[in-house]
Amino acid sequence: MHVISRKALSPFWELYPDSKNALSIDNEEDYDIAIERLNNLIDEVGTNERHPLYGLLDRLGMVIHAYEEKHYPIADGVYIIES
Repeated sequence: MHVISRKALSPFWELYPDSKNALSIDNEEDYDIAIERLNNLIDEVGTNERHPLYGLLDRLGMVIHAYEEKHYPIADGVYIIES
């Protein structure tokens, strides 16, 4: 289990004054904000699973994934191929 210290979280949280609902997506605006936050976390954390913010990155990714599954479902056996 990763424990995020307040000190490690503060620089990230200060970037988002509306972050009280950082792990909640209720609409498209929340979704866009969550994607931006995830991208910022990826820039900061990368793939370092020992980074203090890795747990937040992981959880935010799960929240985004759940929202996408509900609002942008892809039928079984259907694959999107970009060329």
